[in-house]
Amino acid sequence: MNSKERLVKAVTFQPVDRVPVIPIALMQGSKLLNIDLPSYQTNGEYLAKGQLTLLEKLEHDAIFGIPHVVEDLVPWGSPLTYYKNGSPTLSKMVIGKFEEIVELKVPNPTDSPETKETLKAINILAKQVGHHTAVIGGLIAPFSLPSMLMGTGPFMRLLLDEDRNGDQYLKLLLHKCKQYAVSWAKRMVDAGADIIVMADGIASQTVISRRLFEKHVLSLLKETIKEIPVPVVYEAVGSAQGILDLIATTGAVTAILDYQDDLEECKRIANGKIAIMGNFNNIEMLHWNSIKTQLEVKKAINKASHGYGYVLSSQGPEIPYNVPFEVIETMVRATKEFGTYN
Repeated sequence: MNSKERLVKAVTFQPVDRVPVIPIALMQGSKLLNIDLPSYQTNGEYLAKGQLTLLEKLEHDAIFGIPHVVEDLVPWGSPLTYYKNGSPTLSKMVIGKFEEIVELKVPNPTDSPETKETLKAINILAKQVGHHTAVIGGLIAPFSLPSMLMGTGPFMRLLLDEDRNGDQYLKLLLHKCKQYAVSWAKRMVDAGADIIVMADGIASQTVISRRLFEKHVLSLLKETIKEIPVPVVYEAVGSAQGILDLIATTGAVTAILDYQDDLEECKRIANGKIAIMGNFNNIEMLHWNSIKTQLEVKKAINKASHGYGYVLSSQGPEIPYNVPFEVIETMVRATKEFGTYN
């Protein structure tokens, strides 16, 4: 059974030899190649080589063709500021006032050097290892994208005001963001992505209530996922436990959990309707050693591996740059040792 077969069977609740393990290691390839992080993140050939080097060393169950997800904002006109030891940040907001939403144009998602390099990386990975290892693309979900176009505070004010007084701007903005997300997802699929991870931090229960999720997010997610031609993994980038039953109705095949979500309870809620993935605390991993990592792997497997439908990983969005490599190695090795099924 190769990694792609293992992953597909696991998330569809079919018998597999062991729990799949996918460390969300987007940046660590730069260290292995001894390339500075900004150069690595903006070069598709470097990205692909880094992921292939990680795969050779770790032999984990999927690889990532994306450097980070904030690149989604560049085609909208928001340049990035890069750093030597972490993910880039946005340099400016695209929307300054609500009235600008009306004239906002949905850009071509490949209308930037960064996104073109990402497609190059995905294509290289798909050609070299896609026959046996899943290649993962990723994007910002349409409900969370507005918070990065205008800022979290203004978007929350828009959301709460529209929730009370109508949807003059909110529906229009979400529709435009959905158009963009679907178009970007399809470009990644065309390049060779087998799976799309959709990051939706503003929709998590860490930020909004279940009522707001049902009112503003649920149908939007269903419509978006329906138009993406490969399996979608939903990443709440925050607590998903209280809305997991709703996420299970969206068409997503897997939900990435937050470290605060209880694996046993989430497995019960999922109940064969959606697979779960996670939920190591990616920030605490900075302070772990191999012994601590092994204990956390055992604990997660004991809580969530029964009945299949579980992928061992960290919470989103990614493993920090300075997490010791031995921790990531141990995460994979221990899963292979303790995650087998009889």
